Amino acid sequence: MSSVLKPWVMEMGWKMQSILLSGLRAPDFPTVATKKICRWMRAECQNNADPSKGYMEPQALSDKLVDDCMEELEYLPCHYVHHFADALAVVAYHHPDEKACGFALSVHDLVAEEIFHFRPETREQFMKRHVDKTEHTNVGSTSGMGSAPGVGYMADGYEDELNWNDGGSLVPQGNYYGEIIKAEYRPTVNGKHMAKVQLKIETAYNHANKEKSVGCLVFDNFIFTQDGSRRIKNFAEAAGIELPSTINQEIVERWAADIVGIKIGFNVKHNEWQGSQRAAVKFFPYQEGVE
Repeated sequence: MSSVLKPWVMEMGWKMQSILLSGLRAPDFPTVATKKICRWMRAECQNNADPSKGYMEPQALSDKLVDDCMEELEYLPCHYVHHFADALAVVAYHHPDEKACGFALSVHDLVAEEIFHFRPETREQFMKRHVDKTEHTNVGSTSGMGSAPGVGYMADGYEDELNWNDGGSLVPQGNYYGEIIKAEYRPTVNGKHMAKVQLKIETAYNHANKEKSVGCLVFDNFIFTQDGSRRIKNFAEAAGIELPSTINQEIVERWAADIVGIKIGFNVKHNEWQGSQRAAVKFFPYQEGVE
């Protein structure tokens, strides 16, 4: 029997399918950009049963579309936004097309960072949190389930450690010293080369900020375009590292891997963006012995 679902969806576990399908509904509140991204997700995971309707019409993806979506999500119920983001994560981690994965992941991570002020889950964390918790026979394979063929994976023994200081609010404005604990290549929605960076705060210049900042994470994006070159150059000069003259995915991936572990100073300021506060970072050289 044929299905409205595309093959890659049916190859996932039941939980992943449920999460994806639950996030395909557009919000009841009138939106434009959010609805377009929902239509894009529908078209990526379903066969179109009625092309005469606009339910899953093709969408032009752009940075402006994503920016407009973030502005709309700011005023939508958290329950809806959570379902929307989780559905994007399923597309990001299972879709067979690399470009579709990149777009879904970039929007998902932006929701986590800009709407909820949380650190985005890794693929491994997301998959472990959403395993099937009942035995069943799969029609397709068990791609991404981590189980024996045809049997749902039981996660009763799964444990994880959570640092509640990592999310929920911005660190206070001021100067900090910290370490880059993660940097990875991610394309922007327009296909530009980008490195997503996580800095862990070790100490604060202002002792009054220490309790609310030490151990917390600050996120930053380095977009390798001419417009974004000033910020990357600021980081490189402060860190004392070279910048490549030629840019491609392999070079940016290698550059991102090489900066992990670098200790650096940085200033945090709060700027308004799309109606909410975000942390803007400027770098300066690390100084040993500061407590």
